Amino acid sequence: MFNGQTYNDVTSTHTITGLAPDTQYSYSLTAYRDDNDYIDSSPATGTVTTTALTQLATPDNITTSNITDTSFELNWDASEGAEQYRVQINGTDHTTSATTYTATGLTHDSTQSWELQAIDTDGSHQNSKYRTGQVDTLQTRLPQPTVTQSDLTYNSITISWTPDPRATHYEVFISGEEGSGVPSDTNLMVTDGTYTSSNLTPEIDYSWLVRAKDSTGTYLQSIDLFGYFTTPADTRPTTGAFTVEEYVEDTSITLSWTHSTWADRYLIQCWLVQANGTLTSVYEEYHYDIYNNDRVHTIPDLQYDQNYKWSVQAQDTDAGSNYQGFQPETRTGTFTTAFFPTPRIAHSFQVVYVDGIKIAWFVDDHPDTGDEVTAYDIYWSNQVTGSGGAHTIPMPGGSNLYTISNLAIHEPYSVGIRARSNKGESAYRVQNITTGKILPPDIEFFDVTPTSFKIMLTTDSMDYNAQYYGVKLNGASSFNSITGKTNQLTSSQISTSPFSPGDDVELEVQQMIRTPGTTNNTGFLNSDLVTFYLTLPYS
Repeated sequence: MFNGQTYNDVTSTHTITGLAPDTQYSYSLTAYRDDNDYIDSSPATGTVTTTALTQLATPDNITTSNITDTSFELNWDASEGAEQYRVQINGTDHTTSATTYTATGLTHDSTQSWELQAIDTDGSHQNSKYRTGQVDTLQTRLPQPTVTQSDLTYNSITISWTPDPRATHYEVFISGEEGSGVPSDTNLMVTDGTYTSSNLTPEIDYSWLVRAKDSTGTYLQSIDLFGYFTTPADTRPTTGAFTVEEYVEDTSITLSWTHSTWADRYLIQCWLVQANGTLTSVYEEYHYDIYNNDRVHTIPDLQYDQNYKWSVQAQDTDAGSNYQGFQPETRTGTFTTAFFPTPRIAHSFQVVYVDGIKIAWFVDDHPDTGDEVTAYDIYWSNQVTGSGGAHTIPMPGGSNLYTISNLAIHEPYSVGIRARSNKGESAYRVQNITTGKILPPDIEFFDVTPTSFKIMLTTDSMDYNAQYYGVKLNGASSFNSITGKTNQLTSSQISTSPFSPGDDVELEVQQMIRTPGTTNNTGFLNSDLVTFYLTLPYS
């Protein structure tokens, strides 16, 4: 009897199987005969303990690799005698006969627990001990969009894609090739999967970049996707040719231009030219008042002694209307601002004579460097004949007042003045001034009788040296009377012949101003002749 179960055997040995390893069993052995000729023997009893199974080696040299947002790979060295391995991921068992296992379908950006054991399939060994560990899956990266380009023109392009529902928005960047100088186009919040850039420059190589973004932070932005295109030439007619004139004064420039036929606005721009030739934008503004000959624009607040570039671009904003749009026409130029401030004219002290101009100005040092003025240069030029002159006043100690004399009467002059220092000079401040004009006098008749009268002569002209009036009677070829500064004449001073009742009197009157250096009645500067009429009464 073994472990409570009886076994019969006619031999002297008996094998019992199916026992548990490492377990103690009790037995008894009795001899007997079936024919009852002998009495059964007393039982011999005892115990036996089965041997323990060898335990499989615990998997070793375990590594994790190829970690993604939803999977990772587990690798290990084989355990001797093991035919299979149990891999548990987050409490769920999986078996494999290989020494590698890939866990899939995991949650991104989370901690995953694993457990590994070598197992026995035929009962010859004990299962190995467990190995455990953890893996952090990656945050999911949004996929790159599949982008298509369409509607490419000389100044626009449309790029489109199918938005991923996990992306909150897309960022789009469009830029011209390096060194092209064209502006970039950036939009950081495209949500509908389509973006049109409409401020491109013709015949430029461009690149674009699109990336998916998640503002909640749940997903990583997609890998940047790049693309390229070249804008075609603008074949539209231009708005029309125009010319630009510039006037630089101290730290400003004034631009004036003729009208470009189809333009309805002008873009005014200015850049500071750096020492290495690169341009830094300092001014940009649209000019709209163009139909009333107001095509003048001043760019202010520049720096002294710097190089600049300006641009005037005639634009047609009616693109797609009756004219189907005209491409811009552009004019550019460069200039340098003054090293020294232009003198400020004291207009309250400026005097215009009949044949001369007196100007006064303020003496100013450089507002930034404090450099002192060493001289003022003055020039004048007749705008009709081109004749003129120049004069220099040394400083300090020189006057800030100068009179230009011996000019032509009532003619336009350009008068300029600039300041000089030991380090540089200012631009000329130029004024256009017309010398004075002698105005004809006015007449007032008084004390009129049938045979006599008196006249009062008045004028608005400036008294320059001596003032005279010439009077002609009834179409005479020469003056009947030339009077000095007095402005009252009697009829007897005008004519030695007596007047009669009812006579028609015609007086031609002219103001005359003697020029410097002349005497008596020669060298007159004369006004126009004016005619006055009087009929003497009969009584």
